[in-house]
Amino acid sequence: MAELVIAVLELLLELLIEVGLNWPVAEADPANRRHITLSLFWQCFLYAVIGCLLAAISLYFFPFTWIKNPQLQVLNLLLAPVLAALAAYWFTKKELVSSSFISPSTRAWKSYCLTLALVLVRYTFGKHA
Repeated sequence: MAELVIAVLELLLELLIEVGLNWPVAEADPANRRHITLSLFWQCFLYAVIGCLLAAISLYFFPFTWIKNPQLQVLNLLLAPVLAALAAYWFTKKELVSSSFISPSTRAWKSYCLTLALVLVRYTFGKHA
């Protein structure tokens, strides 16, 4: 049950972040919004910071790791960011038909950074039983 709550909160916060970061520039003319947008590096850095904050909040409420096996924890550390990036890429690719203004690779990198930071902080600071 706890995993489901965290997953739903993570999804809601990611949607809130996407809307919050892209809403001010969504209406701007693409030719004139060069000075408004952040580079991909800084966007990924911002998403990593948000991932760290989400992990810290989740560690406050759920200090123990959910995966008890150390080998599976490392596997989760490696696979979770990659699978999150692939899912973000796929969903954005499907959404491109409805005139999405974010490229699939950009969304995949942001999702990768957020998930990697979240998993790293939980792996590092979570209480291992």
